[in-house]
Amino acid sequence: MVATLFYVDALPGTGALAEVCGDEGFHAATVRRIRSGERLVLGTALAAWPTAWWRRPAATGCEPGS
Repeated sequence: MVATLFYVDALPGTGALAEVCGDEGFHAATVRRIRSGERLVLGTALAAWPTAWWRRPAATGCEPGS
């Protein structure tokens, strides 16, 4: 399966977490039904695309669709 691409404002450092919020986060969790441990790709406006793995966060203040 091909990893899904999601855009973030800035890429995290190696081993750090990135939050995929707003419409992208809603799409990941609800529409795509991505589960913990699934591979995805993060992109920025500068077209950097490292591989990452999805983890549903604990309450972080990042609300779907916000």
